[in-house]
Amino acid sequence: MKLEIFRTLWGYSASKAQALDELLEAGFGGMEARLPLEARERAEFGAFLKANELAYISTVFTAYDVLPEQSASPTEHLLDLDKKLAWAAELNPRFVNVLAGNDRWPLAQQVEFFGQAMALARKHGQFCSFETHRSRSLFNPWLTLELIRQLPDLRFTSDISHWVVTCE
Repeated sequence: MKLEIFRTLWGYSASKAQALDELLEAGFGGMEARLPLEARERAEFGAFLKANELAYISTVFTAYDVLPEQSASPTEHLLDLDKKLAWAAELNPRFVNVLAGNDRWPLAQQVEFFGQAMALARKHGQFCSFETHRSRSLFNPWLTLELIRQLPDLRFTSDISHWVVTCE
């Protein structure tokens, strides 16, 4: 097994070309970036990745951006995820990092949601890892632990800082 380290573009404001130069100089193996939502932007980004032989981790948000639309139902989150996983597949990512769900849902709804989200990942042939994040379903360690117990195949991207903010 070989450890690969990816450069995130989270909060990055310069161009992707500049990010590429920086990540290659620093020895990164690839780039993590938000999934482009417009078809033209996805096509351009896909061409950029291919031309530079760059490995990619796609970041996807359900309903609809970093913080979820509070009125969006689990069904809306799943429909949004279904659409975005199809788009992500166009870019052949190493995996998809998903910020999913809503912290307002009860546990049973969370379990059902993540079971269906994993089914969508299989449908689209994508490996999905779900990020711990405030205001999202994985907003605290106790709920996340219970989800692990009930859905042992669920995989996570751990951003512990959000648990610190939520639990402090």
